[in-house]
Amino acid sequence: MDTILSNAVQSIQIGMEDSKSPDPRRVLSAIRNVQAGILLLCKEKLRLLSPLGSDEVLVRERIAPHLNAAGELTFRGTGPKTVDQHQIKERFKTLGVKVNWGPLDKLTGYRNNLEHYAFSGARSELTEALGQAAVIIQELVEDVLALDPASLLGADCWEALLESEALYELALTKCRYTIAAIRWISPAMGQAVEDIECSVCGSQLIEQADVTNTDQRRATFRCIVCHMECSAEEIVPFALSKHLFADAYLAMTDGGEWPLGDCPSCGVAGAIPLGEGERICALCGDGFPEASCAVCHAALSVDEISENGSLCAYHLHQALKDD
Repeated sequence: MDTILSNAVQSIQIGMEDSKSPDPRRVLSAIRNVQAGILLLCKEKLRLLSPLGSDEVLVRERIAPHLNAAGELTFRGTGPKTVDQHQIKERFKTLGVKVNWGPLDKLTGYRNNLEHYAFSGARSELTEALGQAAVIIQELVEDVLALDPASLLGADCWEALLESEALYELALTKCRYTIAAIRWISPAMGQAVEDIECSVCGSQLIEQADVTNTDQRRATFRCIVCHMECSAEEIVPFALSKHLFADAYLAMTDGGEWPLGDCPSCGVAGAIPLGEGERICALCGDGFPEASCAVCHAALSVDEISENGSLCAYHLHQALKDD
């Protein structure tokens, strides 16, 4: 890992560790470290955009003209100093690199205040600034540097960042966007999208690996917190069970048909959302229209249709007994 990027990661990691400490002095350290880490992430982007052999020209504060061996005019970085925040923003703008600078500006304001004056505000103000800064960290790592935040920053640091409400909501919106195009077999599943969560860690930050895919059967899902990958076969029944929790509770307490049925075609438990009146498997798409017992005309459940044919459980038992 390049020194600039390595230093950025270490600064952010230390800053997030400081932010979790009950010691009020550590939050001041967190502000300094996280702000420094963000600037280093920006400098890493400028380093990557600098031409080879230019002494990382875009990272340097001073740029000097230079004639190469062919007599062509080039530019190189010179001097020990690197760009400051103002120069970073100017160069990003010139190069067409778009970043929402609001969170960094706010964090820098607090850092300047802390270094030159005694901070008179509440600790919650600093904590909120760190939470908002998490948004720009995610933007720089994922969108600008095209890196995976969890892999780069480490699981502990990334999870600490995800605890920020602002970042969580942004991450959730991005995840929901990746699955918005899926054409769900079951209308009930279309309504249960907000109930999708990771079966391992319980996070709702589930994204579709291929954002262009619209076919439920081909969809592969990934938890951006624990990196668990799964298919629709794992996602759908669990989401439906959460979506139909109220119906399940009523069925359990007041009686009545259980809101989810096991599909006799594909064999997946809880794949048929009966509570929505669909009787269509949300995974394989097979339908099971309402039917009644050939003897007593009582309505048959999906399980009875699958196991008993045209008889209810009672009359199937009687038929077997007669045999």
